[in-house]
Amino acid sequence: MKHMHRCIRLIALGPALLLLGANVFDDTFEAGNAAYERGDYAGAVQAYERLVGSSVADPVVFYNLGNAHYSNGALGHAVANYERALDLSPNFAEARTNLSRTLGQTKRNLARPLPPAWEQALLFWHGGLSYAVSFAAAMLAWFAFWGLLALHLGLRRR
Repeated sequence: MKHMHRCIRLIALGPALLLLGANVFDDTFEAGNAAYERGDYAGAVQAYERLVGSSVADPVVFYNLGNAHYSNGALGHAVANYERALDLSPNFAEARTNLSRTLGQTKRNLARPLPPAWEQALLFWHGGLSYAVSFAAAMLAWFAFWGLLALHLGLRRR
């Protein structure tokens, strides 16, 4: 009985903890945006880094962090964060534009490096897909595989 009361408390507290976590995200994100708007780029970097440090994986956070680093003159950090945003959302046009602009301002004026040849050959279809679309395609393939296997084994027994 005591164990059941603990479970009920955890179930009741779950939504409250989720709302608290969302509120902390919003507050920190807004603090970063406000710091950036004031021209306090170091403060913006600190706010966005707090979000990243708490395991937030949002392309907009990485994009804003890249912008704050860019405005602060840290081009290498800006490039890294634009790349992180594009890894999560390959069709994020603003991040791609800012990445190209930033790479153009580096000492060597480097272009974005291509993935290894084996990756290009095996994952040629993957380049422009977002994480959500890739995940959905993988889940569809997984269910299709197991469904066809079950159908095959079911027909084989008859």
